[in-house]
Amino acid sequence: MSNQGGVQYSKIAEIKGPLVIVDGVDNAAFDELVEIETTEGERRLGKVLEVGNGKAVVQGL
Repeated sequence: MSNQGGVQYSKIAEIKGPLVIVDGVDNAAFDELVEIETTEGERRLGKVLEVGNGKAVVQGL
């Protein structure tokens, strides 16, 4: 999960369908739009659904 010109996170804990759980998150907010970059380099938008305990749940759009 990345935010262009901002913070990047690369510790994907789990992927379940359109949801991505990211570890090591300390600066994300509910309803924030983020950019997700796949292993193939493709970029997609996502939305933060939940943040807590150093994790974020992001829904791919």
